[in-house]
Amino acid sequence: MSERLRLALVLAVTATCLILAARGVDLRGVGHALSGLSPAAVLLATVGITGAFTLRVARFGLLLGDRRPAMREVGVVCGIGFLAIQVVPLRLGELVRPYLLAERGVGWGRSLGALAVERLLDLVVLIGMLALAGLVEVPQRLLIGGVDVLPQAQVAASTAAALLAAALVGLVLVGPRLGELPGPLAKVGALAASGAAAVRE
Repeated sequence: MSERLRLALVLAVTATCLILAARGVDLRGVGHALSGLSPAAVLLATVGITGAFTLRVARFGLLLGDRRPAMREVGVVCGIGFLAIQVVPLRLGELVRPYLLAERGVGWGRSLGALAVERLLDLVVLIGMLALAGLVEVPQRLLIGGVDVLPQAQVAASTAAALLAAALVGLVLVGPRLGELPGPLAKVGALAASGAAAVRE
């Protein structure tokens, strides 16, 4: 596939996803809200977002280990990947970072292992924030659409963290043996074994 055709395909998919994401959005209301923003608040938010992005890039680079590309390349990959997560449905944009890293010589197993640990760390922080919420005075109920989402969020975060932790432990313990799977499962097993090695490192 030529570079021009690939670029056209990427732009077409991105435009389609943006159109689908913007359906039902009150654009006038968005414009009205933006017009009322304080420049100082926008500047402060920009600084905060830039700092958070820099920390996330540094964390992901450390999780990739010594075989990662230059940190500048990691930043480019993360920027494209984070954008893809926002515009591609079903969080399929998560696969963009491993794909781009594979083009830079980083194996899929190592990239997916780094992503798994990254998500586990995010869940740990989220659970910690939810636990701290119990130490301060917060509303007893947080209604969205008539549903109290606070207990639902606590249960969902705890369940997701437990499942991900169990999956990581299982991958580390069983992962090396998966590389010995026969037949059509050999490639999948090799990928899982590579991910397990990345997590152990």
